[in-house]
Amino acid sequence: MFSAKFSRVSRKIHYYISWIVFVPLLVVFVTGFLLILRQQFEWIQPTKIKTGHSVIEKTWSEIYQQARHVTEAEIKQESDVSKVVLRPSRGLVEVFSKNRYHLQIDGKTGEVLNVAPRYTGLLITLHEGVFFGRWVKSWIFTPTAFFAICLWLTGFVLLFKIKRKANKSSKIKS
Repeated sequence: MFSAKFSRVSRKIHYYISWIVFVPLLVVFVTGFLLILRQQFEWIQPTKIKTGHSVIEKTWSEIYQQARHVTEAEIKQESDVSKVVLRPSRGLVEVFSKNRYHLQIDGKTGEVLNVAPRYTGLLITLHEGVFFGRWVKSWIFTPTAFFAICLWLTGFVLLFKIKRKANKSSKIKS
């Protein structure tokens, strides 16, 4: 079915492409694995705390003042806050600082319940290649996906050839 020349070319393509895509695919595999397991690891994604009530009474300025007092978050002005998430069902306000700290503040009392680093966003940017620059996503990670498909196809050709050769040799012996 496959000529010897086609198999030889397939083997060379498989060999060289595997070296080209090794590092980007390793980054994608490791970060993907960690993202799948992020809820099992507190250092990736801190556990959300339940407050025991389902109401948020504090204003943004009160929440902001509480967040400014957390030294690890390094919030000195509003632009240091990357995201605020309100969770009324838990009575919780989550404040995300630009230096990747996650603050959980009680929406009723204003008490800071938990302060922890959060690396989910970092892992996502690494996984997509954006961490290294937008051009890396477009010019390295996207072609890597194409080359991974080529690896799969050439690997299939090589596997098929090996199986075919094994079947021929077993028929000859019998």
